[in-house]
Amino acid sequence: MLGAQAYQFNHALTRSPAKSVIDGLRAGDGPNPVFSHFQSQHQAYQKALEDAGLTVNCLAADEDFPDSVFVEDPALCIGGSVILLSPGAPSRYGEAGRLAAHGQRYFDTLSDLRPRLAAGGRIDGGDILLTGREALIGLSVRTNQAGFDAL
Repeated sequence: MLGAQAYQFNHALTRSPAKSVIDGLRAGDGPNPVFSHFQSQHQAYQKALEDAGLTVNCLAADEDFPDSVFVEDPALCIGGSVILLSPGAPSRYGEAGRLAAHGQRYFDTLSDLRPRLAAGGRIDGGDILLTGREALIGLSVRTNQAGFDAL
């Protein structure tokens, strides 16, 4: 049915932006992000989630990982389950481990894909699209065949 929602959500997991977010990964050579803009945009994002009726669980900022505000990259959330992934950018290698304790707190089931990855295997949640019936996984500089095969 056109326009029907594939998923129904009642919770959202977010992370506050760290001050180090201005040093995070970028696609181009544009100007550096402005931290105060990042903060206000994140607050608006959280408010939009709350206005949609979701309970928002916001994790504290993690200065060790500039891109950790994007929790959808190291973790794939499906229903009451979370799968810890292994994003391909070297600056993000430890993020999934930091999410493990929170995954156990907020989700019924936690699966850690990292031990099943072949050497050098990487998979980034930003390369995964869930349709409600299937997962479409793109191969990229951050997701390789070994990561695809493990999932």
